[in-house]
Amino acid sequence: MRTTMVYSCAWRAWGSVFAQSTVTLYGILDQGVDFTKSGTSSTTQMQDGGSAPSRIGFKGSESLGGGLAVNFVLEAGINVGTGAGAAPPSPSIEFGRQAFVGLSGPWGRVDAGRMYVPMFYAMQPSDPFHENGVFSPLLLITQTDGQTGFATPYNFRQNNIIQYRSLPSNHLVLGMAYSFGGVPSPDQSSGNSYGGDIGWNQGPFYGAYSFYKFNSGSAAAPVASPATSTYQGLSAHYDITDTMRLSGNYIRASSDPISGPVAVPVATLLNLGASWTYGLSSFEAGATRRTVADSARGQLVWVLGYDYHLSKRTSLYVRVLRLDNRGGASATIAGVPVIANSGNGVSSTDFGISHKF
Repeated sequence: MRTTMVYSCAWRAWGSVFAQSTVTLYGILDQGVDFTKSGTSSTTQMQDGGSAPSRIGFKGSESLGGGLAVNFVLEAGINVGTGAGAAPPSPSIEFGRQAFVGLSGPWGRVDAGRMYVPMFYAMQPSDPFHENGVFSPLLLITQTDGQTGFATPYNFRQNNIIQYRSLPSNHLVLGMAYSFGGVPSPDQSSGNSYGGDIGWNQGPFYGAYSFYKFNSGSAAAPVASPATSTYQGLSAHYDITDTMRLSGNYIRASSDPISGPVAVPVATLLNLGASWTYGLSSFEAGATRRTVADSARGQLVWVLGYDYHLSKRTSLYVRVLRLDNRGGASATIAGVPVIANSGNGVSSTDFGISHKF
């Protein structure tokens, strides 16, 4: 159960009494045994995050009156197998998953810090695996195999973001975000990124369009003439019953070349998924096909999942993943090494337990 701490030290300022603050401790601990293979190489290992990446976080809010509130989130990734930090990989615990603060009201919320980009919020509801860091077929969006000269691969999170999001209770879904690269020269757009999403969520139907643009470079390594990677997506799901959902995503990934006049081929991804809950069991299935324009290289990945819910917070699960690389491609998923230009596929089977608190 999530632990909530209430601070009742209300204080007076300029004749006003401020409301109580609440801070909630939450997290996920997920660990499994994973059997993987690519080419002639196979591995049996402990795998973190087969159902959902492990994490620990703090979130809080304080009412400022008139429907206005201040909110914050600090969330760190954990590798349960070693106790070390994760996402981004680090031997220490860092709040690398999310770290932001902002204001909310009847108009929505505005936050600043490190957080998910709008495309994540648009696609996540239409993925039975919730864009999980290991077994979601949508992870193919991060691959650039066959796109020589691609500027900046897709990243689910960005630093230094200012983001607006409409209230979750609204039927109209709306988000806008801008990330500062923090580069004074030679080009202030180096390392910047921006995007948004718009959609409709009512009854059994959800649909959204989203995009995000990443400029190459960073404050540590600025680029004089940044190249731009552009991602666009259409996402939708439909609830056939209260326990069965069909979903899909279509994504287009294009980029200016980092250098030279040679055009970067466009990649498209088609993702389909389904989920069904029956009693204490839930079943998930998803597949993504990635194709590269004017190229024989491409991928097809499919994932099957089963969860048995011991309680509202604890489940046992199984995940089975298969990735086929075509035309000598060497994309990877689930963290399995693939030899460059080998055409080797990936297989992974994971048995685990996940607990939310």
